[in-house]
Amino acid sequence: MPAVIILGIILGIFTATESAAIACALAIIVGIFFYRELKFKDIPTVFINTALSTATVTMLLAMANLFGLVLTFERIPQVLAAWMGTISENPLIFLLILNIFLLLVGMVMDGIASIDILVPILVPIAKMFEIDLIHLGGIIGINTVIGSLTPPVGAGLFVASSVGGVKLESLIKQVWPFLGVSVIVLFIVTYFPAIVLWIPSIFS
Repeated sequence: MPAVIILGIILGIFTATESAAIACALAIIVGIFFYRELKFKDIPTVFINTALSTATVTMLLAMANLFGLVLTFERIPQVLAAWMGTISENPLIFLLILNIFLLLVGMVMDGIASIDILVPILVPIAKMFEIDLIHLGGIIGINTVIGSLTPPVGAGLFVASSVGGVKLESLIKQVWPFLGVSVIVLFIVTYFPAIVLWIPSIFS
């Protein structure tokens, strides 16, 4: 199954989003005809449970986007991002403040929404500090992932809790060690940009 999905995406047969539907169809076929653990009479129940899980996740993401919309309407991210550029002329200090800021934003806003809002503001500031834009993209990407798994909002936590059927409190306790390691990786990538830039430098 993984080989079919990966090859399908690479060859352009279907998109990454469509691959999820292909995976579901393959799972049903394999479950019924090969493993024989799934019966035709079970399919309606599977669809209902999937719909309930999807509805829960969709509502959580909708509320996160709504909160992000309120922040955007009040121009809070824009004001804070512009303020960061005036704090210090030292790029190392700016990167530290940028990481803290992005982690806080990621806790309360959806990743795509925060990227759409903040990248146009942060790019000119990064250029002012002579920070490579690929390096900036790596920093923003890692911060977005960490923020989505960090309380109090952490949309990724709610999604994982709903899909896995695990209590949120229990999930948070298990996530903390991984978050700690992720933060260490974040600061290594932040202050050693060659880690991010060496592959692009090969093809440039």
